[in-house]
Amino acid sequence: MTVKIATIAGRVMLAILFILAGVSKLLDLGEIQEFIEGRSILPAFLALPTALFEIFAGLALAVGLWPRIVAPAMAVFTLLTIVFFHYDLANTQEMALAMKNLAIAGGLLMVYAHAEATR
Repeated sequence: MTVKIATIAGRVMLAILFILAGVSKLLDLGEIQEFIEGRSILPAFLALPTALFEIFAGLALAVGLWPRIVAPAMAVFTLLTIVFFHYDLANTQEMALAMKNLAIAGGLLMVYAHAEATR
């Protein structure tokens, strides 16, 4: 597999996570708002912008639009989910979710690092 094919495939695989998560949030904004209020100090109104960010950033990532801007923004977003939602690392389920998000953020930083090299 060439580097270019691997880069595109990796971007698309990461993007699918975000696109599906965003669509899922849009389909049940009320539940997501309750989740945000119940699990963090963040305001519930962030549910809609979060869903839209996940969808549009995911689409941009999938097609390779502005990867040197989109990928780090998505990495920061993903790391912030650990801080605000998966911070109870004594809970094994929360630890697993935090580690998954850490790995996703790492993958996004790799997209950033290789964006120029694979044009």
